[in-house]
Amino acid sequence: MQNKKQSKGDDPILLKDQKIDLKEVQEFKLYHRLMYGEVVIEKLDFTHLKTQTREWRTYKQEFVFDSQINNLITTCTCGKKNVFCEHRYAVLEEIIHRFGDDFFIDDFVKRHTEKRLAQYGLSLDDDDKQIIDFELTTKGLVEIPKVKNLKSVNNFSLLLV
Repeated sequence: MQNKKQSKGDDPILLKDQKIDLKEVQEFKLYHRLMYGEVVIEKLDFTHLKTQTREWRTYKQEFVFDSQINNLITTCTCGKKNVFCEHRYAVLEEIIHRFGDDFFIDDFVKRHTEKRLAQYGLSLDDDDKQIIDFELTTKGLVEIPKVKNLKSVNNFSLLLV
């Protein structure tokens, strides 16, 4: 993640390989000794996010991703224009926490659904909709089991004699 110009708060961020750089976000937080309030995601899709950060005051952020040029354009109502504000970094950190650093990469849901299905010994080729379904929410990719007592294959071990 690069922001070559730090002069204006709404300059776009270039995402390397469409991934958010967690290390850069954490270094910014540590350097500025930031403690964030609550981050609320109000609107979510893969090209447009609307969020709020709630501390003593509430600020609104907007993130628009252009996958053609890997730019993430951000705005915040805090009014800080000289730096990429801490509220936007808080949102980026929350996106990584809830969805992973690859949220803006194409086929996010498919890739993560495939990983989750593998935990149950299933694949995208299986008729898994009768067993488990997945939904992208503001909390992350949520599993919706359709059968009782669905167990991960990781919970079982094989005893070979």
